Amino acid sequence: MAVVVGASRVTVRRYLEHLADIDQVVRRPRYGGGGRPEVEYRWGSSRG
Repeated sequence: MAVVVGASRVTVRRYLEHLADIDQVVRRPRYGGGGRPEVEYRWGSSRG
């Protein structure tokens, strides 16, 4: 995402976190193999 919009990864993460805080995107952990889980963001409200 950072490469597509031409911003740093930190800036993109902060903006996505802001969108999640105001219920514009849904934030969910995504578990893969080993290591730290990734965070997945999807458009939509978490309020159902």
